[in-house]
Amino acid sequence: MKRQVAVIILALMTLSCMSARYWPGGKQIHHGAGDFIFTDRQGNPNKPIRVWYYQPSGFSCDTPVLFVMHGGKRDAQRDRDEWIQYAERYGFLLIAPEFSHKYYPGKGEYNEGNIFDKLENPTPENDRAFTVIEHLFDFVKEATQNQSSSYNLYGNSAGGQFIQRMILFKADARIRMAIAANPGVYVFPVYSAGKYPYGIRNSGVTPEDLRAAFIKNFILLLGEKDLNDADANLSRSPETLEQGNNGFERGNNFYDSAKNEASRLGMTFNWKLTTVPGAVHRDAQLAETAARLLFLKGSD
Repeated sequence: MKRQVAVIILALMTLSCMSARYWPGGKQIHHGAGDFIFTDRQGNPNKPIRVWYYQPSGFSCDTPVLFVMHGGKRDAQRDRDEWIQYAERYGFLLIAPEFSHKYYPGKGEYNEGNIFDKLENPTPENDRAFTVIEHLFDFVKEATQNQSSSYNLYGNSAGGQFIQRMILFKADARIRMAIAANPGVYVFPVYSAGKYPYGIRNSGVTPEDLRAAFIKNFILLLGEKDLNDADANLSRSPETLEQGNNGFERGNNFYDSAKNEASRLGMTFNWKLTTVPGAVHRDAQLAETAARLLFLKGSD
């Protein structure tokens, strides 16, 4: 009898999930690729986000969710299209939010999460770009009846910067696993490393925040050949040059500093560093490794 009841409940849950293919307001989320405008009514409704998505075959209530964060070109559609093959292969709901130049005009507003305003005052939680991801996750769960309690994150270049900072500054984020690929510029999680946006001194990050960050399932993914120190998009300020001469060097220095700081403070350190042989600063050369790390059991 108990088995029959369990089967009925499972069937009803599956039917509910399979029939929940409509966004609030009546817009259908169909199998395959699409997009919609997300108005963050939990946070800042004055900054709408265009969201590109892909719903894979076999979508169900327990399909995992992956947010792919775009780079500095704000080309979220391209990222969505590039990741479709992996969404089908590994069976995850792909969400690629687009933070427009109109509402998130500079590096401070997007790459750095809009944590501080132009006068270096802390911004309200609902104005921070990291909070948008949390609210968008709630929206996607409600719209699709998805039962996931956590989500996954991946971003290359500026998207990697976004994720690396979110790990540090959004301690309550419901992240299952996050991969930051080739960030280029880092916030070193070391109090002696200087002020934000290059270190955490005077940033508001507490030791408990740092402890919460270090235990997260975070992977720094670096292209072995991300060595171009003449790249026009690579910051060459005195502060960033102290982090290293190129992206690969900076990433290794960042990881070593974080590991040493966790050891010094006696904190658990769950972060990992993975290098992709032959890869440069291109998402296409990193995505396959990232997808495998995120979703292939036993790969992490």
